[in-house]
Amino acid sequence: MPDKVELILSSRKYIGSISRIHECIRVNIDCVVKSSRELIETTIKEYEDINGGESTGLYAIKTINNDRVPLFLSWDDVRLELIDKNPCIANHENRYVSGKCI
Repeated sequence: MPDKVELILSSRKYIGSISRIHECIRVNIDCVVKSSRELIETTIKEYEDINGGESTGLYAIKTINNDRVPLFLSWDDVRLELIDKNPCIANHENRYVSGKCI
């Protein structure tokens, strides 16, 4: 490792690498996440139909300890917003941003 390191370039490479890791994870879990969301949407719709449009009180139950987890899609909506907000940044180390007016 040299005594001096170009921090801006190193930081950009680091951010670009994290971005590529996130993209890889998103691609690898996409099928499972989409099918899970569809299953929850369908179950909520079925529960609403049975209960006159209300879905409050719908839970997934963990068989060990009988733990209950409420089923809502708001947590997944946040994931979708973050995907739109933070797309993969390719070649981040080759980009340059400046506040200077030209």
